[in-house]
Amino acid sequence: MSRESKGLENVFLLWPQAKELLKVQPAVIIKGPYEGSITYTNAAGAPGAVEIRMMIDVMVAGRVIVGLPAADFSRITRSEASG
Repeated sequence: MSRESKGLENVFLLWPQAKELLKVQPAVIIKGPYEGSITYTNAAGAPGAVEIRMMIDVMVAGRVIVGLPAADFSRITRSEASG
């Protein structure tokens, strides 16, 4: 299932802001892992390749961010998070 078919066209537009937020606050996985696809386009805008990756949806600072690559995250315990 592609991002477009799930209505998630703006996920990558949100990711730079989410990445900054995730540096200072822990995230809670609310869904996943699940299989998701990323469609890459060529210079002409036509689909060039599709990559299937494991994705997760997270909540951070009260905001839900969907369709993030699970490989970009690491699991920590509550004691590690509290310092």
